[in-house]
Amino acid sequence: MARFPVVALMILIFASHCYGVIHKIGVSPWDPMVICDIGTSETAANDGVFSGFSVELIRELTRKIGWARSDYEIVCYVWDDMLTALRNGTVDFLLSGVSITTADAQKYSFAQPEYLSGLRLLVKNNVNEAPAVRPFSFFDPFDLTLWLVFLATTIVLANLYWFFELSMGAESEVRDKYAQGFPDTWFYVLNGFVGEDPFIEIRTYMSRVIQFAYKFMVVILLATYTGSVAAIITVTQQNGGITGPGDIGGKVVATSDLQDNLEALRMYGANVRQYVWGTNEAGYAMVDRLKRGEVDAVALDKPFVDYVAAHDCSVKAVGSTFNLQNYGPTFRNGSESTALFQAVNLQVIDFQISGFVESLAVKYFPSESQCVTDDGVDSVKFVQVFGLWIILGAAIVVAFLMLFIAMIYYRRKSMFHNWKEAFVKAGIALSEAANEDEKSDDDDDTSKKKAADIELATRADESDRRPQSSAADRRPQSSADCRGPSVRDLERKMDSLEATVRQLIQKLEDR
Repeated sequence: MARFPVVALMILIFASHCYGVIHKIGVSPWDPMVICDIGTSETAANDGVFSGFSVELIRELTRKIGWARSDYEIVCYVWDDMLTALRNGTVDFLLSGVSITTADAQKYSFAQPEYLSGLRLLVKNNVNEAPAVRPFSFFDPFDLTLWLVFLATTIVLANLYWFFELSMGAESEVRDKYAQGFPDTWFYVLNGFVGEDPFIEIRTYMSRVIQFAYKFMVVILLATYTGSVAAIITVTQQNGGITGPGDIGGKVVATSDLQDNLEALRMYGANVRQYVWGTNEAGYAMVDRLKRGEVDAVALDKPFVDYVAAHDCSVKAVGSTFNLQNYGPTFRNGSESTALFQAVNLQVIDFQISGFVESLAVKYFPSESQCVTDDGVDSVKFVQVFGLWIILGAAIVVAFLMLFIAMIYYRRKSMFHNWKEAFVKAGIALSEAANEDEKSDDDDDTSKKKAADIELATRADESDRRPQSSAADRRPQSSADCRGPSVRDLERKMDSLEATVRQLIQKLEDR
């Protein structure tokens, strides 16, 4: 039974050769699917006068199903006349980028789709208008994946900080219970991103190594975010506030007279103006209205929009494709059981599997404009800044190595009987090393200040103990009395005072 379509097709081909039947395939001009002159035909005599995605697909399709070039001709119609020619049997089938819509599916029989398309927006280039109001547009500079990865990173870092700081035992500022300690460290990480002063102190070397890599990541991400915001604002102003279908609410948008297009654009709140699509010129007429400022955007099939944007630098394609629609070979209603329908259907499936359709799309559908203009700013993606996570991961590895080496050191010295005690001792030791410089500086300042205070107190005490002289004592003194203490006596007193101060400072340091 599976071979029945092939056998029937061979009989049909044999009968065609015997009786001289010429098959006709209908097309209608629209760039870049079909490029032809209305009212003309391409036959074996003038093969190659038509071009485009669909025309090249027809040539390969007919060759695969066994037709010679003299067995068929391609006829170029106005769009509505092409559909009429199919209904009255003038042509055998259409292959011209006909969309498989719900309404048309009731009128025609569609074979396997050859291409997935949809609507895309075309806007005027370099326009300065008020941008569309989007309250959460500050998320645009980063791709959603990047935001989620960064959030997950903060959670991981908070757990690592809690783990490492826990090794300090009672000396840690982080609470030991996870339900309390994790929020402390998580908010510490988040505060580091926004630049606020932390309310807890990270004291271990392990945490500080990770903190250095994290701060480096934050600096790079903030600089990238700032640059992306500025670029997006600039491009948004150039595009007249339209960067995708979400921005067309209240805007005047031109499109073809298909009901599906009207419904799709109204879902986004657009003020839709529909124009009859009969020829290729109808699409370019909408583009001219856009250039003259009569409409804010044009919404037409993606191949046409991309083709126009690639060759006309005064307009540009923006946003992603929406209202997705398939193009399919189109037959008269009820043709599913015919040998030709089944042969075309199977061959289109083979084209999809082999990649032939994809190669045609690359050839005829431009992926980017040839114009030297700003085509928009994409969000920064995770893969573009993945190196920052490599650096952070290396810092985490170094932190664990530091802790592991310290634990082995204290374990081998037999100072502790189990790994838990070695873990705590290693954390305390690495914390003390991390804070040694800071403490020594603080202690020096404190000791000097206390020594100065003691010296002042000593002098004040000696002044209080000195006896008060009476009026009777204020008699003329002899020359021996006027001499006072000798220089040697003063030096001995100064040395004694200095020794006393040093002893006090030593006692303070020992405490």
